[in-house]
Amino acid sequence: MSGIDRENTKVVSTMSLTSKVDCNGKIDLPTDGSAVFSSIQVYKQEVNSITDNVCNSSSGGSANAVSQRDLELAYAEKSEALRQRATRYSFLLALLVYPLAFGIAALFFWVSYGTEKNVNILVVTGGSKQFDYILICHIPTIIFILCLFAFVLVYWNEPEIRSRDHDFFLHLLGIGLLQEVVTVLTAALSLQMMPLKAIDFSTGTVNSDWETAIFWSFLCLSFCFNMILIPNLARMSNIKYLFCEQRISVPYWVLPIAYVVVWFCTHFVSLMYCEYNGNHICSEFEFYSGVIALLAIHNIHYYYCAWKGREARHCFIDYISNLRAYTIVSLSAWAIIVYVITQEDRAANWYLYFYQPWFMLVTLSMESFAMIVVRVLSRKWSSGNALVDIDMVGEHYREAENRNKGVKELLENKNTRRIVQDVARRLRCEEHVDFLIAVYACNKTAPLSISMVFSIAAQFIEVSSPLQINIDQSCRQKILDLINNEGTYYATTEPLFRDAVAHVTKLIVDNCMPEVYTSLEYKKWAIIEKRNMLDRF
Repeated sequence: MSGIDRENTKVVSTMSLTSKVDCNGKIDLPTDGSAVFSSIQVYKQEVNSITDNVCNSSSGGSANAVSQRDLELAYAEKSEALRQRATRYSFLLALLVYPLAFGIAALFFWVSYGTEKNVNILVVTGGSKQFDYILICHIPTIIFILCLFAFVLVYWNEPEIRSRDHDFFLHLLGIGLLQEVVTVLTAALSLQMMPLKAIDFSTGTVNSDWETAIFWSFLCLSFCFNMILIPNLARMSNIKYLFCEQRISVPYWVLPIAYVVVWFCTHFVSLMYCEYNGNHICSEFEFYSGVIALLAIHNIHYYYCAWKGREARHCFIDYISNLRAYTIVSLSAWAIIVYVITQEDRAANWYLYFYQPWFMLVTLSMESFAMIVVRVLSRKWSSGNALVDIDMVGEHYREAENRNKGVKELLENKNTRRIVQDVARRLRCEEHVDFLIAVYACNKTAPLSISMVFSIAAQFIEVSSPLQINIDQSCRQKILDLINNEGTYYATTEPLFRDAVAHVTKLIVDNCMPEVYTSLEYKKWAIIEKRNMLDRF
């Protein structure tokens, strides 16, 4: 071995790290120097156990074997039953949440509206009582949104969170929090709870600075009001692309940013025109023409996506709840617009700005989070799952979890390692798989053995080695130089074999993985894995 010091290294030059698994023999790993190869021996024991199980089951005859078709039918029947049960639960939740949220919003509106219907009096004298109602309604909601933020961040990797979309949750909570903060600030400004007052008592006229501030605060509140539905639209659009076009992933933020531009071109323009066009007094319809155009555009867009991806309801667990929440909230927005335009009641319009967006936010948040929070916290804080026997992640997530498993995950799983090895053997590239197995086993030793590092180099890296892997000469020489320069202690193999692992992994992904994913053995394992996931989540 050129470039490797043999004196202090126990290396058997003829030893083989190949993992040959069949019914006639066990995995062939070196037995010399058990301390050096202890981690690799763990792999040997695991794979031999699998071999025994495979050989014993096959010797029992085909009558005892479960066919691929039987597994698929049993899994499909169970997953559909759990999905339908989850849908029923979500409808029951909606029957509870929607009337409750509407009732609370209506109660606060009625109390505020009944206290004072003259907006001019509120502007002059202030509305401390109305502001108290607003604080009672919105401060707990701000705390609630912050708690949901913390929940998502703490349980970021839980299947129930990942199966939707991290960006969807962050978008919904972010725009909701912004809406609540802007609502409180706008109420404080308009109801004379801030130092900036509406009336300049020195001149007896309306304070122009207050007028400017109140316009821009209501403009911000209108922005939040219009953007609160966009997370649901973005999620439905992603469902359509993932299902209909079979995309692996879809950029989330393109659509929300596009609708911010649409908002500027519609509602912002109409508000600015009515505010700063001194020669023309806008009617209520002209004032709301921008929001009417915006709401119509994203209603059409949303229901187009929902219709095109309607079959996705069998794969995405949140399709039905997303459609239901968007429809109810969208109808409430249209009802408010029609009421304001037809009645021209300034006081009602004033109070609706403080409570109708709150209803929209609470409805969307409860629909998206309620069952997820109950399920995840019950699993983390107690011994079992609440809401058992319902599907909380959906078929698309389970498919993606199996489809997206990388080479490292498959080789570290004792059930799929054999499948990858069999495919690599048929394609005559098993030395690449064995190299990764050896490196992963080496990473498990603590402290890392220099003898094991030299052994991997002798078997896979050195020119003319027994299982020489296909890497370029510069990468090969770099590894040998690192081994010579690092001395006798290695904290990890990562800096030593980083480039080789990356190159070999790419070769396996390009050459082996397509056949692995389409093999009957992997498909059968994937169904069993999805069934286990269905039982857990």
